Amino acid sequence: MRDHDLFWLAAKAKGLGVGWVSILNPSGISDCLNMLEHWDLIAYLCVGYPEEEHYDPELERYGWQDRIWSKDHIIKR
Repeated sequence: MRDHDLFWLAAKAKGLGVGWVSILNPSGISDCLNMLEHWDLIAYLCVGYPEEEHYDPELERYGWQDRIWSKDHIIKR
């Protein structure tokens, strides 16, 4: 099990939702957060108690973007 899986499971056990915000400009967020130049933004997460529970992402549910499956983006060496 990977670290991000453990984070999600620990949050779920406490009734917290974890959402990946994918509609941000990475360089704009890096500037806003005063990140060091040699750092790379890999995720911007929202964590909190959800009003509703859904199994599909909002981007997909509202027709804003089709789901991008992680298996299509994993590179194995």
